Amino acid sequence: MAYGQCSKCGTTNDIPWDVVRDRPKRLCRPCAAIVQRASYDRHRFKRIRRQIIAAAGITEAQLIELEQEAQDVCMLCGQSPENSRLCVDHCHADGRVRGLLCNRCNTGLGYFLDDPELFDKAAAYLRTR
Repeated sequence: MAYGQCSKCGTTNDIPWDVVRDRPKRLCRPCAAIVQRASYDRHRFKRIRRQIIAAAGITEAQLIELEQEAQDVCMLCGQSPENSRLCVDHCHADGRVRGLLCNRCNTGLGYFLDDPELFDKAAAYLRTR
């Protein structure tokens, strides 16, 4: 292992270089960790987007179409989600994608088992109470 001066912070106290693809990268371990975290954060959006597409079984074009239709608001309550992104809502019976919902509405649909009659009963209950 080679030793030298960190190219980011300038520290020279016998700092081991991190070796990346058999090339010495002149960063001390704390600076290398900062650079790695920044890279992880930069690519986080793309990684999450790929996971959503794979889980929902849709294409990038279909996701873009859903996003344009939703316009960054929940298709059920009309609110913009705080501190999160919209969820891809799908029918559990046939897997068909229905739209983009906030986490609260998507979870609520799940609790009501996607049953419209159960929603009607809940609405009637709320109106009478």
